[in-house]
Amino acid sequence: MPIPTWTLPNSAALQSRTLRNALAPLVIGLGLAGIAGGLVVSAIVTRLLTTMIHGVAPLDPLTYGAVAVLLTIVVLAASWIPARRASRTDPVSVLRST
Repeated sequence: MPIPTWTLPNSAALQSRTLRNALAPLVIGLGLAGIAGGLVVSAIVTRLLTTMIHGVAPLDPLTYGAVAVLLTIVVLAASWIPARRASRTDPVSVLRST
């Protein structure tokens, strides 16, 4: 018996749901925890490296904020690109190829 087309989910909705399910645990869990841990460790290490840093205070909030924003963008890009590629593949064709 064929499946009625009205019961199949919209492919765009399925794609966005796949992206959300793939990105949420990765970005929130690992990415932000890594950035927070890195900021704490760098705050400790900069106390040791104050003689090598010229023109920047050891705990400069602008520098720490800029680095956190930059790393957040990198984490989003590094997880979004493969997740988008995976969501565009046809599951049936992948299952048939194996």
